[in-house]
Amino acid sequence: MELIIGTGTVVQASRDTMPATGTPGWATDGDPASSVPATDFPASHYNMTVAEMVQVIIDAGLTLDRTNWGQLSAAIQKMIASPYGGTVFTPVQQGGGPNQTTDKIALGQDTTYGGLVRVAIGGADQGTLLSGDYGASIDGLANDLPGFGLWYQRSTQRPAFTYQNPTGAITIIDIATEPEVVALQSSLAGESATRADQVATLTADVSDCVSGTYGKSASDYQILGFYFQASGHAIVVYNDANGDTVYNGIANFTDVATLQTNLTATIASQADINSGFSTALAAKVGTNASSDGTNSPVTLMNWYISTGVLWVSGPGFSTSIVKTSPADNYNQIVNLVTGEDHYLNVQDSTGSYRYAPSSAQHAAGSYDTYVIDGVRTLSFTTTSYDEDVVDFPIAFSDVPSSVVITSSEAQNGLGESVSANVFKGTITKTGFTPHLSSSGGNTGTAIPSTQPVTISVIAIGPA
Repeated sequence: MELIIGTGTVVQASRDTMPATGTPGWATDGDPASSVPATDFPASHYNMTVAEMVQVIIDAGLTLDRTNWGQLSAAIQKMIASPYGGTVFTPVQQGGGPNQTTDKIALGQDTTYGGLVRVAIGGADQGTLLSGDYGASIDGLANDLPGFGLWYQRSTQRPAFTYQNPTGAITIIDIATEPEVVALQSSLAGESATRADQVATLTADVSDCVSGTYGKSASDYQILGFYFQASGHAIVVYNDANGDTVYNGIANFTDVATLQTNLTATIASQADINSGFSTALAAKVGTNASSDGTNSPVTLMNWYISTGVLWVSGPGFSTSIVKTSPADNYNQIVNLVTGEDHYLNVQDSTGSYRYAPSSAQHAAGSYDTYVIDGVRTLSFTTTSYDEDVVDFPIAFSDVPSSVVITSSEAQNGLGESVSANVFKGTITKTGFTPHLSSSGGNTGTAIPSTQPVTISVIAIGPA
């Protein structure tokens, strides 16, 4: 099948289509005698007819082949056969096969009971066939499962039933025969009678057995066994919370009597020891019997070997005692305290010394500062201009007592020195104003306000 190949054809977008209006009719050869003209076949009708045939071939998954003039038939065959897994449709023949009559066979769903297949031969109803889904709730492989067949197995001499299991696999199960069921029923009856005798015997004997459930709570364990061991002790067996089997021995009267004797002797011995402790403790360093809100009793004192530090503990506290054991040429510290001014006061064998608190800080590329007894020394280098305010990197709490420009250099590329001083009265808590002048030449000249100068500053004042 192929479209027209010749002069005057157009692409699909330009093809003629059927007109939207007009009265559909049938073709005629015409009748000149009656002035009836022959039908003029328009290209649109040809296009429509060819498109219908081409679409069947394409829908069947085939590709137009100009050398194959049987594609339309092949497409129809394939579309009919595809749902059944084939490519060519071969209808089922009804009757006429070996050892068969030529009667027509009709299969269909029973009109009364959905899911039952009913058969008719030669127009006569033959009843229903075995169906695997009558009354079943089948949804894919969920709920009930479809049955596929029922037959008699030669190997097992039993009926067999075939079905599709939840994984989609075909499964065969044997169906018990009547003799097997009868034999099982007979065995069950015998077992029931035997079991009844045993239950009667157990019922009569159970009153003599130990019960492990009376008064048992949900957190208790059920006793599994209770017996006397060769070692001379009763053993109780149970499963703990982890499911592990536990064997616990139970003390007998001799064990308890021996323990009581030992305990009495131990109590008497401990009483003697306690009495000795009381006498000995009375001569030791005293400590509170209980916490009075101000002092708490020391209950333990130890020497920590790894650090050589003595430490004590009591109710709610534990603390080390500072070690002071000086080497040669050093003095032993007698007392170590701080006052209300936060100065450290150290008293040793030679007298008392007072140390002021201090701190230091280095800000890389910016400044250095240290504070002793509330006095800050601040050192920094910066770029400034004549009569331009210089800010301290860290402000003082009050006007510093001293601001000194220790060195300066003009940044004009000539390596000139600069004379620098602080304008009197310009120092504040946050900065000051410098006066910068060149010392080159015969006389000093002021540095232009636009000429930067590198200066180093040291300021001292209250932190």
